[in-house]
Amino acid sequence: MTDSTQVTDESGRIETPHPVQDPPLPPALDVGPSLTDLAKSVRGHKIWLIVLTVAVLIPLVISCGSIALVTSTFGLGSGMPAIGDEEIDATRSEIEDALGDRIEDLDVRAVSMSYGDTGFPYSFIDGGFNEESIYVEFRLKGSGVVVADLIGGPFGMDAATSGLIPTRGSLASRMTDEQYDRLVAAYAAETSAPLGAVRRYTDASSMMMDETSVPDEVVVGDTTYPSKELWSATEGKIISGDSIDMDAEMGASRRAFIFHEDPKTGEFTPLGTETADIWW
Repeated sequence: MTDSTQVTDESGRIETPHPVQDPPLPPALDVGPSLTDLAKSVRGHKIWLIVLTVAVLIPLVISCGSIALVTSTFGLGSGMPAIGDEEIDATRSEIEDALGDRIEDLDVRAVSMSYGDTGFPYSFIDGGFNEESIYVEFRLKGSGVVVADLIGGPFGMDAATSGLIPTRGSLASRMTDEQYDRLVAAYAAETSAPLGAVRRYTDASSMMMDETSVPDEVVVGDTTYPSKELWSATEGKIISGDSIDMDAEMGASRRAFIFHEDPKTGEFTPLGTETADIWW
């Protein structure tokens, strides 16, 4: 704005004042995005977070659901049926029918088999990987040997085919009462460990994944023995309580005592030991 007013000095001269300039405006400030822009940005981030969360959670939920389905289908979790009284009674009758009054201190009961902490994501499944098996323990009269073990394993799923009562076992491994008595006596002379499965050396496991064959002859030291005359007596397992930690059991090894049966005298001679096949 300019001021056109004229003024006179003391001498009377007229002076025209310099034009008066308006003060400069302050520079414009850079205030950044507006509140509306910020709100849009926040909403965008929230949407992406929701999308990412859903993308991560959906596969996890599907995976856990699949594990639960498999577990409930195949009986690996808490849905596995417990051993019933009928199964226990049937096993007790099987042993009593096979050995009659030759046995004493017979104990047949269900034992829980725990496989320890299975960890994430299986830990979401209630009950973990626990199951039950039938435990058998008895002693023949006049013998200090305790026959004790869980039923099941590589040779069969009942007391007879598991090798706990070989007088009723598979045809290849079936013994007479007299043979069993002599083998138990020979076993007692070698070890104080409980006795488990008894089978002929050439009797292949019924649960072997691959076909295996035993040579016709086995050389021990300087002597050659026909394989069909050899017997394997595996160490058993005494279980005092109602459960067993199978993780610890799988880490332990058992021995199988190998005996030669003289076809003429019927006497059993120990030849040595080897690692036993124990599968649960």
